[in-house]
Amino acid sequence: MRPLAAILLLSISLRADLVEQSAKNSKPSGLLAGAARADITPSIGIPHLNWGSQTHVEAIGIDPAGMAATALVLSDGARKFVMIDIDTLNINGMRDIHERIAHTTGIPASHIRLAATHTHSGPMFQREKGPLGADPKPYEKMMAAYHTLLSDRITAAVVEAEKNLRPVHAWGAKGAGSININRRMRASSQGGPAAVGRNPEGPLDRDLIVIRIDDSDGNPYAVLVNYPCHGIVLTYENKMISPDWVGMMRKTVEQAMPGALCLFFQGAAGDQGPVEWGTGDLSVAHRLGRILGHQAAALALQVETTRRVPHFEGYVESTALAAKQPWRVEGPRESTLKFVSKTLDLPPRRYTPREIEDEPFSGIGAAVKKASPLDVTMFCGYSSGKGGDYMPVETEYPYGGYEVERTPYGVGAAEKLIRETIALYPQVQ
Repeated sequence: MRPLAAILLLSISLRADLVEQSAKNSKPSGLLAGAARADITPSIGIPHLNWGSQTHVEAIGIDPAGMAATALVLSDGARKFVMIDIDTLNINGMRDIHERIAHTTGIPASHIRLAATHTHSGPMFQREKGPLGADPKPYEKMMAAYHTLLSDRITAAVVEAEKNLRPVHAWGAKGAGSININRRMRASSQGGPAAVGRNPEGPLDRDLIVIRIDDSDGNPYAVLVNYPCHGIVLTYENKMISPDWVGMMRKTVEQAMPGALCLFFQGAAGDQGPVEWGTGDLSVAHRLGRILGHQAAALALQVETTRRVPHFEGYVESTALAAKQPWRVEGPRESTLKFVSKTLDLPPRRYTPREIEDEPFSGIGAAVKKASPLDVTMFCGYSSGKGGDYMPVETEYPYGGYEVERTPYGVGAAEKLIRETIALYPQVQ
């Protein structure tokens, strides 16, 4: 029996030696993370007024991708920071939710970031949109009830995410997406202003940023995706409540990385729209979402959340002499949790429209990312709940059009934002 036992032990030893090292073989990074998701899908019949050209008021169906809010809590053991992506047009009117989360968890409000994915196909009642004459009272009552649902479920998701805190490793990568295009169509040759459409010659930011978070065993736990593209594949003809392309993008990433939750943070998309848009066909939104989802998943699968390199450990006799170079973990990556914020006084225009979510042009995000001294930098819009509408870069004002007409900011506002944001980098290095 002894020879058999020796052979069995040798077999087990050889098989174990074939297993490459991963994050589970690393020392702790010192970073903790917890994630959780809430279903925020409303009932059919809720108001759906997102477009002035709509002929319907109520949604008659729900996108199978569903509507979600996903919370991520990060901690270094002493401080906590919360990031929440929400399938909604903007986060205006959610200050009470923000404060409720802070009160419930004890996490300072300044450490909590609500962010809209910026879908234009979510629940919304706007008197100036769609067919005129609809009695607003029943719809306003529906929206108030939906706001209560959002408050309950988003807060519960943050509480659950905090309970789920665990040691993690994190790192990111930058690649390129392919589903957006500049949406400020030039119409000067026809004597008109810039229109919302397709402008292949306009400024374009296709930076696709992913941050992968693994648990201490090296299993994917969360993936953050950042990309600048309006959620307007579906427009006035669509009668479905939908997260637009974002929902299917998240599902595609999660299918490629089982066990992980995907969070999406919209970029500087003020002048960035989908390459195909303006339809009521849900399959188009799903197709574009899958395209970017596969591109993001491919990036995330390549990310090494620990310092992992091949080590030369001799040769193996074979038909050709082969070098033995197994992958070994040398330790965790830098995982310091730092954050800083600053409120800016930006030059205004002569009028001030009602405050809605900022929509920075892509040139702002591109400039801030280009100047970053960090390995991976996300520029995220639609998340402060303060400010007003679009923020064009200086070169866009002469073209006029929808975004320029709506902005409350004067020439130079975007450039000041860029300068002041870049000046904050030394505080987080």
